[in-house]
Amino acid sequence: RAGQWRGGVGQPTELRDKTLGIVGFGAIGRALQRAVSGLSIRTLVFDPQISDGEAADFQRVDDLPALLEESDFVSLHVPYVPRTHHLIDASAIARMKPGSVLINTARGEVVDETALFDALQSGHLAGAGLDTFEDEPLGAGNRFQELENVVMTPHVAGVTEECVERLSMACAENLLSVLSDHPLNPGDLVNPETVPGARR
Repeated sequence: RAGQWRGGVGQPTELRDKTLGIVGFGAIGRALQRAVSGLSIRTLVFDPQISDGEAADFQRVDDLPALLEESDFVSLHVPYVPRTHHLIDASAIARMKPGSVLINTARGEVVDETALFDALQSGHLAGAGLDTFEDEPLGAGNRFQELENVVMTPHVAGVTEECVERLSMACAENLLSVLSDHPLNPGDLVNPETVPGARR
């Protein structure tokens, strides 16, 4: 864009033979696992809700520290609830491999931003991809803006034209189902077990 052709600005790393840790295995975590399944990347998943029987193309791990210690990339896909507040804190970040990358497209409060900033500034983490933040919208002069090893987006990772259309259709279809006393699609529900007659 600046009319310059520069080499040697830094070498990217390949995904091949690396390890991706997915924290949270709901619809988005599962979609990510499917997307990377053909990239020769080892995938670890931490989510207390999944069973060994589901682990076909990935390896389920029993605790978060094990995933953090083995992963080159850690991608967060958990809801924000009291037990996930600062799930990734200074202690968790210290367990991450030196030179690893943290990606947060979940909720800002899941990550202790002070600890993350310190780890990025010190070089313990090679980088971070952040779509969510503890305080949104970001104010001018946010501390992450001064770091060159951070990619930031304004909480828009899931806001594609197609996604908005799917969400709108699902809302309309579920509303019509409720009004006409038809069963709801459990794929659209966070807790389908609470809705009698939900389609299986």
